[in-house]
Amino acid sequence: MGSKGEWLALDVGGTKVRQAVVSDDGAARDVRTWSHKSVIDPLTCRRNVVAMWQAAGVARPRGLGIAIAALVDDQGCVRAAPNLRTWEGVNLVELFQEDCSCPVHVVFDGTAALLGELWLGRPGITNGFAISIGTGIGGGLVVDGSVLHGAHGLSGMPTSAIVRAPDGIEATASGPAVAASVGVHSGREAVRQHRAGNPKAKTAFDTASEALHEAIAAVTATVDVDTVVVAGGFGVGAFDLLFPTPALAPRYRLYSLVHDDVHIYRALTGERAPLLGAVRNAAVQES
Repeated sequence: MGSKGEWLALDVGGTKVRQAVVSDDGAARDVRTWSHKSVIDPLTCRRNVVAMWQAAGVARPRGLGIAIAALVDDQGCVRAAPNLRTWEGVNLVELFQEDCSCPVHVVFDGTAALLGELWLGRPGITNGFAISIGTGIGGGLVVDGSVLHGAHGLSGMPTSAIVRAPDGIEATASGPAVAASVGVHSGREAVRQHRAGNPKAKTAFDTASEALHEAIAAVTATVDVDTVVVAGGFGVGAFDLLFPTPALAPRYRLYSLVHDDVHIYRALTGERAPLLGAVRNAAVQES
């Protein structure tokens, strides 16, 4: 990444915001998580996270990397954010650049999760798909060693699973969707209910797992990747429930020559993958 220094990192998700200070070697300090009750709007978010970064004592940050669950244009303006409506129309570069006094770079959180895992988790992936499962569901793609961004920066966004999730995969397999099916307030509680033997929770996770397998089969068949990395808070925490085996279920192996070789892994960088990927993206843009 060039000369040594520290970067500011921000991950804006559908229900929480995570921030950190990240060094050139990927070590993260002063990691904080805010619920959207604390950062319900962009201006409040900026005030809270900037105050924390100032308290962390970063004299001259090399840059700010932002990962966000939204469609963002080349200027850093949020164009569409189904789970972050109050952020739509906000230019994130303009919002943060003055207070942070450093370059600001923004990337889709699904791509950020992939970048973080490629950097400090599984750097050997040449053809892979990262699916990030949290409040929403995003994705990222690396093909022949190159990370793909696409026309709108959303390359790797998993499509709706036609059979199992006719209303969209987020309506079936995201953390809030599974929680609603179980009748609890959070994905974390849904996981706890499943591990405690709640049959309703088992049914909800089985349905989510079916939808995810179907969506992954469609993506991997289209771009011919052999590695799937599961990221996102809900995906990491419920990995063994959503993916009991490290391979696609046989009934979703649409093309045996392709799908028999697909392996599914939990992100080694865990919930911090988007934070790390946001920094990695910023570093590449500044290099």
